[in-house]
Amino acid sequence: MCIRDSIKMISNFDIVAGDILELKDGDIIPVDGILIRGQTLQVDESSLTGESDVQFKIPYHSGNLKQNHTPFLLSSAKIIEGHGEMLVCSVGKESKLGQLADALEGESSQTALQDKLEDLSIKSALYGFYASILIFLVMTLHLFLDAYKDDTFWKLENFNQLIQNTLTALTLIAIAVQEGLPVAVSISFAYSVQKMKQENYLVRKMASCEAMGGVNLICTDKTGTLTTGRMTLHKIFVDDALITTAQIKDTLKPDQFSKLFHGICYNTSSTVYTAENGQIEHIGNKTDCALLEAAMKCGLKLESFKDSPKIKRQIGFNSIRKYMATVVEIEPKLVRVFLKGAPDAILNHCSQIEKSKHNAKLGLQDEMKDVKNMIEQLSAESYRCIGFCYKDVQITKEADLEHLISANEDDLLKDMNFIGLAVIYDPPRAEARPSIEKCNQAGIDVIMVTGDSKQTAIGIGRECGIISDQDFQNSKSVLEGYELRSILGQTTSEANLGASEDTQASNIKNFEAIVDQIKIIARASPSDKFLLVKTLKQIGKVVAVTGDGNNDAPALKSADVGISMGIQGTEIAKEAADIVLLDDNFSSIVTAVKWGRNIFDNIRKFIQFQITITIGAIYIAFIGCCFIKESPINPIQLMWVNLIQDTLASLALATDPPSESLLKRQPYQKSESIITKEMWINIIIQSIYQCLVLGILLFLGPNFLNINSSIGSDQSIREGPQWTHYTILFNCYVLMQIGNQINARKLKIDELNVFKDFFNNVWFISIMVGELIIQFLIVQYGGKYLRLYPLTFQQHLFCLNFTIGSILFNYLVKLIISLKKLIEIKNLKLESQPLLTKKRELVQEINYQIRQLD
Repeated sequence: MCIRDSIKMISNFDIVAGDILELKDGDIIPVDGILIRGQTLQVDESSLTGESDVQFKIPYHSGNLKQNHTPFLLSSAKIIEGHGEMLVCSVGKESKLGQLADALEGESSQTALQDKLEDLSIKSALYGFYASILIFLVMTLHLFLDAYKDDTFWKLENFNQLIQNTLTALTLIAIAVQEGLPVAVSISFAYSVQKMKQENYLVRKMASCEAMGGVNLICTDKTGTLTTGRMTLHKIFVDDALITTAQIKDTLKPDQFSKLFHGICYNTSSTVYTAENGQIEHIGNKTDCALLEAAMKCGLKLESFKDSPKIKRQIGFNSIRKYMATVVEIEPKLVRVFLKGAPDAILNHCSQIEKSKHNAKLGLQDEMKDVKNMIEQLSAESYRCIGFCYKDVQITKEADLEHLISANEDDLLKDMNFIGLAVIYDPPRAEARPSIEKCNQAGIDVIMVTGDSKQTAIGIGRECGIISDQDFQNSKSVLEGYELRSILGQTTSEANLGASEDTQASNIKNFEAIVDQIKIIARASPSDKFLLVKTLKQIGKVVAVTGDGNNDAPALKSADVGISMGIQGTEIAKEAADIVLLDDNFSSIVTAVKWGRNIFDNIRKFIQFQITITIGAIYIAFIGCCFIKESPINPIQLMWVNLIQDTLASLALATDPPSESLLKRQPYQKSESIITKEMWINIIIQSIYQCLVLGILLFLGPNFLNINSSIGSDQSIREGPQWTHYTILFNCYVLMQIGNQINARKLKIDELNVFKDFFNNVWFISIMVGELIIQFLIVQYGGKYLRLYPLTFQQHLFCLNFTIGSILFNYLVKLIISLKKLIEIKNLKLESQPLLTKKRELVQEINYQIRQLD
């Protein structure tokens, strides 16, 4: 409802600054404004801040404004309880939500892989163009010289040959141009996206798949990502003793039980209930829900506490106050004040620690020290502690109750009795530690960024394997948010997050010196995470970051790969992210890294295969035009080769599934060439083999095959036995590409077995078989159209031998290179042994001389 000139309903899109909006329970605020009339509102700002704590808003003129009670209402916040009227101050891009949306805008630049592929395509096209022009000029020069010699310049056959030369040159350019590369990239991305979805990984931007292959640092949340996100009451600390949840009923006295668990049930705005399927469902703060579930299992009826008429006053929880208090009329003349919250916050209000056997020898300060030591011990073991206090107040008359209800907060919570601690546990996921180990093995650093306390973060970090005892000795391994900002020379508060593009680190050198030591950042806000991501990118890291709240959106957008949570993440976080984890599980990130590296490898396999084909095609055309004045493989045949090279090979090689070995090597570097030294060796091996075979078949083939040579045959006759020689040459060339296709599956020199995991890719096998069948049909039945002659069974077997030869030649050359490397390494070790022996002898001599001096 909007009040402008009169009360009326209008669309959210028509609201302007100066309007007055009526708010009630359940409304989602569409704009920023100030509460001007009404009662205290309970507002959920978790979609904006990422914190589930309820915020309290009061009219600006109430006179009770405090740091934790403000009149400011922000867009996207939800009214939990209360009603009132707000004056609209900011709309659209000027609102808090609009500023976040602004931070997400901007054109995304090309990825490193896209830049490399573009550069490769341009170079390949240029080299192919130059080679094709050279071949065209050589063939045309031969044609002119022959025409000049025979004085036949104006014969129709010469013009036909000139057209044929032009077609051959243009076809070679088509082969050299890597038009199949975008197809291979698209197929590889699309195939990977579909497979990743089956592994709980929803890709919103395809380029992020490739970027994951180069990620060398992951900034991850703790709750729900490394942990299960399902908090439970694990133990209770009462009377200097820790008792398990199973011992509660037998160990706690009825009075202790009521003071503790009634405090749990009254001091909450969350709800726990049993669904129709028998499952316990949680609504609200996870910590509160864990406590309420324990209370329900102890037999308490939670509905009897919520909105009970016995409740006379409540002080709500927020992140600044860190506690919640409720005044409850227990009996007609007895009122009990329940206090629940962070131990460090509530202990300040306590003047006594309640125990069944009070130790008179210990003073209050010593007892407080014992409690604090217990809290530190539990926090170090990854537990979260919630403290409980109470105070009984005798009421003699109605005025006393009214005075208590209206009392100042500090007076109300003075002289409280500390009862004990509830020990909450959010266990790490079983797969978290193995996944972190895989990241370390894969050369990826992991930094946990959490809002939890330092002790709790360290505890979870140790359990997950993020931080070791050796790391813990380093003072920079665990930082808090304020320490990170101090190192970076940055003091920007979370309130300025809307101007996120201006958030810059002013002291990057200090950070760069310690970045490899950082393992955990505790008490971190979303603005700290954003600052961290931007700085990491500035120093050359390839960063993946996780997030679930609206305030995480700038960090998700800024990262090389933004990963949003599918279960806990808000819509704005998902919109800003490149990838959504459907199960909120860190292990899914490791899976994405594996697929990202696999995409990069598959594209490299295709490039390796394609360059070899191009070299072979240009070679046979060049030696043909130089020595026999024609290309043995005509343009139409070359177009079939081009089809194999681009479409079919891209589908076959781009669909190779990933293996675990991908996680046993370092990430790809941004500056790394798309074609490695080992790839060039593979390309040279195959090119030498194909050029030797084609050269021998072209000039010596007719002799040892006992067939007529096709060199110099009349080009106008499209079929006949005179083309058997060129048909065998063409058939061998195509079949060698099938062997080359198998060899291209392996990029490393030490990967000798090209058939390893061969049967894991059904697409590859199907396409290879399809190519063999189509090639056979083309040779046998395509003579009239492709200038071919059907081959005998023995001739087909002869050609097929060169496919096998391609694989064997590749194996033998790589084996020789690998053996040579092993010999060099062994010799290097042998050479270094005398130096080590001399070093040991020198150390022994020095030690002897020192002993003599003593």
